[in-house]
Amino acid sequence: GDEDYLIDTYTKNIISKICQKDEVYSMYFKEYNFKNALTLLQSDSLFSNCNVVLIKTDKSIPTKDIKTLIKACNDNDNSYLIINCFDDKSDKYLATKLKTMSNSFDDKTNAHIRFFTPNKSQTLEYLKQEAHNAGIVANEQSLSYLLEELDNDIYLCINELKKLAPLNKPLDAEIINKYCFNLNDVNISELLIWFFEQGNINYKDKVKQKFNALLNDGYNQVLLINQFSAFVS
Repeated sequence: GDEDYLIDTYTKNIISKICQKDEVYSMYFKEYNFKNALTLLQSDSLFSNCNVVLIKTDKSIPTKDIKTLIKACNDNDNSYLIINCFDDKSDKYLATKLKTMSNSFDDKTNAHIRFFTPNKSQTLEYLKQEAHNAGIVANEQSLSYLLEELDNDIYLCINELKKLAPLNKPLDAEIINKYCFNLNDVNISELLIWFFEQGNINYKDKVKQKFNALLNDGYNQVLLINQFSAFVS
């Protein structure tokens, strides 16, 4: 899908309805291994009521793999397969590949869903709910301002809301300007250029510290990886 927040949110909701967190076996990106996934789905767990394999990827998975994994779930009532497909903007053929993958699902015992980038109104509704969950009083104007300051990054907005919760203050522009990470101050392309410059190891260390700071401040990891890949390809 086009929106990582929706992918993760709905995945968490689905998992919460079928099993406990510790019953999920996750494979992230290059960790995907067909044989391991198949073995897990075909096995009966001795310590839990279900087997859930969660695969997160920004690459296409062979149709044969998917159909075999789905069959393993159909043959074992306690097994579930969840595949999260994230957008890799460096692969211009990915949309076509994912379309081919989607044909592996028959909508009877399994299904596929594509999430598109929400418009501003929809995004604000998500942020209203997240603010409510964090116990923050926030009107649409303040959330709109937060969204603009953070370049429409839903994940980063949510992370900032969680950080602001202990203040026990209504959200407004003054609070946002004082406490929130401002994505507009970060030029990713410039950071990447600096990172690949030769002959200045100390400066590279500083740039790596900046990347780590971005991740710690809630910057979308998948987006950062895709920007990095697009830059070097």
